[in-house]
Amino acid sequence: MKFRYGQVEAALIAALGIAPENLGAFRGRLQHLRKLGVPDLPGPGSGQSLEYSRQDALEMMLAVELENIGKAPRAAAMVASSILRTSDHSSAGRENVFIAFDRSFSAAYTVLTGRKVFLRWLKSAPRAFAVIDLTACAKALDAALANQVGSPR
Repeated sequence: MKFRYGQVEAALIAALGIAPENLGAFRGRLQHLRKLGVPDLPGPGSGQSLEYSRQDALEMMLAVELENIGKAPRAAAMVASSILRTSDHSSAGRENVFIAFDRSFSAAYTVLTGRKVFLRWLKSAPRAFAVIDLTACAKALDAALANQVGSPR
């Protein structure tokens, strides 16, 4: 299924819980990520609109979440793209996929599939780290996108 930018933006606002007073800053972040290649879509050209896939929207959401845990926009863009290329991020009844980052400025991450694997990783985890539940992100985004499809354009 394909979406228009307004639908994707509204879904991201809902899924990320962006407050109305923060919309301007959020839109600026999305615009900056777009300039960094998130998502990697061609320029629309004059008078044409782009179509966004679920994958594009999820990449945008993940890049914002990475910024929220302290990754610089350029690193967030690079890491979000890498994660989605290498991870199973469907939300259809599979085990949760967690992405773990140490608190360094490194772009390195660990993909942990399933709660048991995550809990085992916690035993040897660094003292400070951040985790993104990729499956929860995908589910929240899917629900918000479904809401957009049902609403008038």
